[in-house]
Amino acid sequence: MKLSQAVTYFNDTPIETYDGAVWNTTALKVKITAYQRFLGPRVFGHKQRVVLAGPANQIPAAVEFIRTPEKRIYIILSMNTNTERTNDYSYEYVVQQVDKIAEIIRMDKATAPSGIGGSVSEVVESANVYCDYERYSGENARNIDGVSYIAYSFLIPQSVNIDTDRLIRVDGIDFDVREVNPLLNIREVKASKRGTP
Repeated sequence: MKLSQAVTYFNDTPIETYDGAVWNTTALKVKITAYQRFLGPRVFGHKQRVVLAGPANQIPAAVEFIRTPEKRIYIILSMNTNTERTNDYSYEYVVQQVDKIAEIIRMDKATAPSGIGGSVSEVVESANVYCDYERYSGENARNIDGVSYIAYSFLIPQSVNIDTDRLIRVDGIDFDVREVNPLLNIREVKASKRGTP
């Protein structure tokens, strides 16, 4: 039996792909398995999964999200090809479950005719952006009483335009973008809740 046949045999979960606007039904079937690791980031085993796909079930490179029949949505973090001599026999994807929908907002500033002051208006650049975020524990400021620093880490798809002059709105809460780190298939964004240092 060829390795590709063995991998394809276990591809039993149908998936849908997201094109940035709508979910598309596909003929693709994959195997979604949990991490079994003791060391690593805390999301291993909790939110992250390994997706195995045979040659006929390769997820197109442009796809950033997949959805299972149980309506679980995953963002694709990375992909690796398994090769036997010159033949690709399987594809492994690391995915992370996302359960939040964000808006990416640009703040446009208009200067008053006098040149002093002006107005600020919000422009929604991207709506309905699937994302995941984690909050890291706060640390009290050393110089100012009553101030604590809390960091948030977001996973945003590469296709979304985001920089430090934007804000992310999730569930009515605004987050100021502090850093944008491009990774393999995604952007990791460090942010803080609006109004906090």
